[in-house]
Amino acid sequence: MDGESLGRRRAAAAFRQLGRTAEQMTEYTGSHLFSGLNSKAEVRSNDRGDAMSHKFYGGVHPAEHKEATERKPVVPLEEAPAQVVIPMSMHVGAPCKPIVAVGDEVKVGQKIGEIAGLGAPIHASVSGKVVAVEA
Repeated sequence: MDGESLGRRRAAAAFRQLGRTAEQMTEYTGSHLFSGLNSKAEVRSNDRGDAMSHKFYGGVHPAEHKEATERKPVVPLEEAPAQVVIPMSMHVGAPCKPIVAVGDEVKVGQKIGEIAGLGAPIHASVSGKVVAVEA
């Protein structure tokens, strides 16, 4: 389970224990991440009153905010960009350690960053020549 989902669930449980609604939670957080909470959500507690498990009937369905582009077709680029920057930190955890050097030729899908602890490796999204590696 990823930390973001766990954080959302803990926040939702805390708001329910206070008797607050999903709308009040959205107002408090300034976010619509919790706006999809079902009114039937419940929290069970143990004899100490600690929240032990969460049950969401129907699940959590946050707003997708796709109105501006959902009906537009996918259009391929007319020409490829001259340069592409691929960050070594695209996830929770430490940034990846680059495993390519300046001058290396890389292919689409080739691993270019190795994990350094928690995280996932980074792969090239385009083929080409490495012109810079920055920390």
